[in-house]
Amino acid sequence: QIAFLRQRERGRYGLLVTRAEPGGTARMICEVALRGLIDWTPDGREILLGDREEATEPFAVVAVALENGRKRRLTSPPAGTYG
Repeated sequence: QIAFLRQRERGRYGLLVTRAEPGGTARMICEVALRGLIDWTPDGREILLGDREEATEPFAVVAVALENGRKRRLTSPPAGTYG
């Protein structure tokens, strides 16, 4: 599979996944406020990336489940930092 981001609105991106073959249809997993790169977990079930819910919050590393788009926060940067 191939994971990629598509800009949606100011500061928000859609996280999409598609099969690595011609004619594959992209499926949106969730919406994120991206910071940095994205990467797969070793088991291929989640994608790791930087995200935040509000523009005033610091970015945290989250794991996004491909199955349902559920986000699991992995870090908790202190308030007032960029993340």
